[in-house]
Amino acid sequence: MITHKANYLIERAIIVFVCLWGNWALYYWFMVLIFDASLADLKLFSPLLFLQICASLFVFLRTDLSFSNTYSKPCFSQGWFSIGVLDKRFYFVSITAIAIAVTIVCAVHHYQLSSDSLTYNLVWALLLPISFFYLFYFKRSTSEHIPEASGGEQQAPTLDILLLILCTTVLAFNLYGTSFPTYDDGFYIGVISSTLANPDLPIQGRDFLLNTSAPFTLHPSYRPVGYEVLIAFWSDFLGIDPLKLYLDVFPTLSIILWAVAAYMFMRTVGVPYPGVAVVAALVALLFWNNGFSPGRALAFLCWGKNLLWLVGAPLLFVFVSLFMRSQSIRTWLLLLLAVCTTGIWSSSAVFVAPICVVLACLVFCPSITTNLRTKAYALLSTAPIFLIAIYAILMLIQGPDGMVEDVSLIELGRSESFAIRQDRVFGGRYMQEVLLVLLLLLPLVGRTVGNRTFQVNLFRICLVGVFTVMAPYLIEIIAYYTGTDILSGRFQYAYPIVLLVGVMASIVLIHFRPYGELAADTRARSAVIVMAVAFYGFFFGIMDSDYIFGNTRLWVKAFFESDFEEARAARALIPDGSFVAAGDMDDILPIFPNPPSFIEVKSSYLASHRNFLTAKEFAARKELFWLLQNRLPGEGKSLKNTLDWMIATSEELGVTSIVFHAVGGRHRPYVERIPIPGLDAQREVFVKALTARLGMAGYECAVTPSGRATVCNRMSGDPLKQQT
Repeated sequence: MITHKANYLIERAIIVFVCLWGNWALYYWFMVLIFDASLADLKLFSPLLFLQICASLFVFLRTDLSFSNTYSKPCFSQGWFSIGVLDKRFYFVSITAIAIAVTIVCAVHHYQLSSDSLTYNLVWALLLPISFFYLFYFKRSTSEHIPEASGGEQQAPTLDILLLILCTTVLAFNLYGTSFPTYDDGFYIGVISSTLANPDLPIQGRDFLLNTSAPFTLHPSYRPVGYEVLIAFWSDFLGIDPLKLYLDVFPTLSIILWAVAAYMFMRTVGVPYPGVAVVAALVALLFWNNGFSPGRALAFLCWGKNLLWLVGAPLLFVFVSLFMRSQSIRTWLLLLLAVCTTGIWSSSAVFVAPICVVLACLVFCPSITTNLRTKAYALLSTAPIFLIAIYAILMLIQGPDGMVEDVSLIELGRSESFAIRQDRVFGGRYMQEVLLVLLLLLPLVGRTVGNRTFQVNLFRICLVGVFTVMAPYLIEIIAYYTGTDILSGRFQYAYPIVLLVGVMASIVLIHFRPYGELAADTRARSAVIVMAVAFYGFFFGIMDSDYIFGNTRLWVKAFFESDFEEARAARALIPDGSFVAAGDMDDILPIFPNPPSFIEVKSSYLASHRNFLTAKEFAARKELFWLLQNRLPGEGKSLKNTLDWMIATSEELGVTSIVFHAVGGRHRPYVERIPIPGLDAQREVFVKALTARLGMAGYECAVTPSGRATVCNRMSGDPLKQQT
């Protein structure tokens, strides 16, 4: 009874999440993209949003969505999944397939057609034929001793759901208050602060941070992202500090949303212990911290794109499965709202959401080869994403000449080779090899569970992953033919691969009991789960949250801990409405209220606006930023000539405030710094000379209380008269 009520509440929770986010997406896109609405307009017409949300909740919360009847409505063809007996043909076909696969891999490696390691390709080539053929040649005698029940879900349900609730609650409390801004938040929080500072101007309808003529904030594909705007909306509506919402409240709600989506994914697939499976996946996430891994996404869950990486795949897989089981207008509308939910988080949803829906259709469609109409209806739910892509393309076409070539979604030209940036490999090369083996072995282990729906769903999920996300050549081919890895770096997140670690843990837990009498075993297994819950709570109680995510949080926090407060002090010395040249503090200053304009906010942000600047101004901004960041004369130039150039360039650009470190400066632990003898002494000479020269040019300089940063503001009037 307790489990039934908890499952009912979790089902309703995911519906509420989707209704809130999805309706906000529809409201935001309609108001901003069609009518160029401002923050004031969004507030003025917010009663319409409220009525829209209430109506959708009334319809969906009162509808039986068949989540609880996952096993009664199988989404596969009964005759498609066959079981055979191992015979000579199996061994012959397997050996032949392995020989062919190894030959191909060796040829690819010999001719250097792949950047993947030889070991990874061989693992893929050796295990794939064995796993694939073994699925269809399984001994009947094994299945005769396996019960047809769905596993442990009916034997320890209360403790299973309790484990999920307790661990999610502990993690949510543990994460609250531990987030901090990073160097990427100069743009993300800059959107919030700029929106609040300009409530009557169209949202993201112009560039606020770089003072250019760009008709959008960063890129036309980013204007449809309403994640940061929602935070600005609630901050203004409730009178709460936006940083509090951004760094504390929303990440906490996001981890709860991930737990709910992951749990529903486990139940949709038919995992025996869905609560245990989610907790196992969570532990893997906490300590998985290589490269562009989900562990990093969990570490910075305040970002909308990381919310997409973690929640997008399980959320869409759940609602695609729901639509496949109950093909009604209500389930299709829920799938549509789920797509809109992911689309409002990040511009990467343009790629991730449609791919995710396609992969989910391959897994949950009643038949792989038929039911084209059902698949078409499911794909129709991604229409809002394609409309957003069309909007971005139209904005690119209407921009200045050369803009499409420089900042379009697909770069011109093709790669010279298949090479892909290794730091974009999903979780690092070692973790990718481990997950590949897991994908190939899971269907075999899953055959011991005895639930045919579970077996088929698991087989399809693993098969789709092996041939798409984990295929050693697919992503390289995508990068080659598009000339960029913008898609290949996101493709792998359209698949809930991390959750399969939890699936394996749930299957293993079943084998703690022998087949036969269950009473004593149930008590023993219950004791194990209780101890696991206690240990998990104790673990989070004594663990410093900085260490949970490996080195990522450590170096970023060390990186920002002092720089953030220093930038806050510097911002207090900058007049509102200034045009600022700010060295290596340019990615922190936009975080604070009423952000001024800057010559550069991260090199990538300035590069996206290069078509709205003359070549001379673009080069001047880059050079001035470099000089303020490094505090050294330009290459081949004397100190006097460098300072004269800086003053003249600042006047040409219209700079009114110049900010630079007086001592110390930004230390980036992830970049190896080679000490240069006398470098600090050279910088000290440069800073003193620059401060004196700015004073002569009519700037009034002040030092922050710590003495680390200097802020020089141009005084009004004639500089020569002010000097006398």
